[in-house]
Amino acid sequence: MQMKHRSRYFVILALILSLLLSTSAVFAAANPNVTIASPVSGSTVSSSSLLVSVKVTAPTTIKVGVAKLMKTADTPATAAEYEKAVKEGTLSSFTTASVFQDEPFKTKNNLSFYTKKLENMSPGVYRVKVETLGSAGTAVYSSSRYVIMKSEASAAVDFSSTQPGAVQFLQGLLKSIFN
Repeated sequence: MQMKHRSRYFVILALILSLLLSTSAVFAAANPNVTIASPVSGSTVSSSSLLVSVKVTAPTTIKVGVAKLMKTADTPATAAEYEKAVKEGTLSSFTTASVFQDEPFKTKNNLSFYTKKLENMSPGVYRVKVETLGSAGTAVYSSSRYVIMKSEASAAVDFSSTQPGAVQFLQGLLKSIFN
């Protein structure tokens, strides 16, 4: 009789452990071996191009996607609406429109970088999502970053008349590197 109780406890313990350690419970967490290096979450980019960079520090397979946040199917979310939703915790009220979805990127190294430059991006709020794929090809980890894209014209400022010589030199050097 006592043996039946032990086997019941063992089955119950096994069920609880399997629920706690299942991939659905892990899905909400980010993979510690996969880091979105660029863009910085919540940053503003004043360009029509977006550089996506992901650092992978263990052999794994990832899938990268970029989507634009939408208020409605035809109306992109604005930076102000995004910032308000972040403060209120209502980001789930937006839908997304896929802009880019890459094929799985598989690495066998302990240090690899995935990079992709997206051109001709329109102003708006974008979500960069990285999924770590399991052996069955399904996502077992997921992480996201949001970035605000502004038009180049709205961000252009002329500092040439107000900056000292050294600052002008550095500004010119940075412009030549990044343009």
